[in-house]
Amino acid sequence: MLEKYVSYDLMGYKLTPLTIEDIIHIASNSVLKGLKTVVASQNLHAMYVYHNNEKFRLLHNFSTTYIHIDGMPLVALSKLFGLPIRRTHRTAVIDWIFPILELASKNEWRVFYLGSTSVVFDKGLEKIKEILPDLQISGHHGYFDMGNESLEAKSIMHLVNSYKPSILLLGMGMGRQESWIYDNNKELNVNFIAAIGGCMDLISGETPLAPRWLGKLGIEWLFLLIKNPKRGFRRYLIEPWLLAILLFNKWISNYFSVK
Repeated sequence: MLEKYVSYDLMGYKLTPLTIEDIIHIASNSVLKGLKTVVASQNLHAMYVYHNNEKFRLLHNFSTTYIHIDGMPLVALSKLFGLPIRRTHRTAVIDWIFPILELASKNEWRVFYLGSTSVVFDKGLEKIKEILPDLQISGHHGYFDMGNESLEAKSIMHLVNSYKPSILLLGMGMGRQESWIYDNNKELNVNFIAAIGGCMDLISGETPLAPRWLGKLGIEWLFLLIKNPKRGFRRYLIEPWLLAILLFNKWISNYFSVK
């Protein structure tokens, strides 16, 4: 574990205040020092998934997992609870993924990407190779049977390790990707593992990229909702209210237990 980076507890949720430079540093040190670290995301959707996915919770609480903040509401909540978290600690994957890939290309570190549909996978890797032609990157789409006894899952695991990547990127959707990391963490011969969600959809152009200033204002979700209302309706209009009820109940419980 890189001792420089301290994680905090926000009403039971783990947060590691990291800047883009910090995440790049974690990736670099993990490879250079032969460590195995995981970077996962925390936002309102992740907090909702946290309550419904045990493996997600367990992975987040690993001592070698860093939980970067991907949402301004968490920055505001953290300030409310007196945590030393600033706007610069809100880091979207799309803002740090290419600096890490550039670093990998420069140092000849291999990268493996696991996730997306086959169409998005092909388009995304083609785009990455256009930008970074010298990058050693391979991968596989994320639509496969993840069952413990699945021959397909075992084949995927062999494919990852046989490529001998220094960096592994998972884009299989929040909850599913974390479960896969948790199930396979011990067998993975990788230094830096990052759960990057739908980032490849943005890279491939399948999902439009919101203007980066919207993220700083905390309203990037509105852009995504307008562009894809079917996908965003539950995540942005339903889950926050369900989460608010869970958080309120947790606060009430903590308040009266202290009393």
